[in-house]
Amino acid sequence: MLGESLAGRKQYAEAEPLLRSGYEGLKTREQTIPASVRNRILSEALQRLVQLYDAQGKPDQAAEWRKKLEAEKPSPKGVEKKKPEPDRTVPQPARPP
Repeated sequence: MLGESLAGRKQYAEAEPLLRSGYEGLKTREQTIPASVRNRILSEALQRLVQLYDAQGKPDQAAEWRKKLEAEKPSPKGVEKKKPEPDRTVPQPARPP
């Protein structure tokens, strides 16, 4: 949060180590982040780094982090399909014809 705020104020030298260490800390603890929000949180951290380097006019570094951001996005093959819910209706007795 502080890194993002500093970047917004164009205090890039102060923001960079905070944003980088924030991402690295998240990546280290990746498996402890709930799966339902893991991708979003990591992607947002990477996006902040891309924006930082774009704002500084550092395209090579922005491209490096953009590549990591693209790799973080789930592929369509990796998306798990929900299993259909089992039929829980109570069978009715057959009526005579």
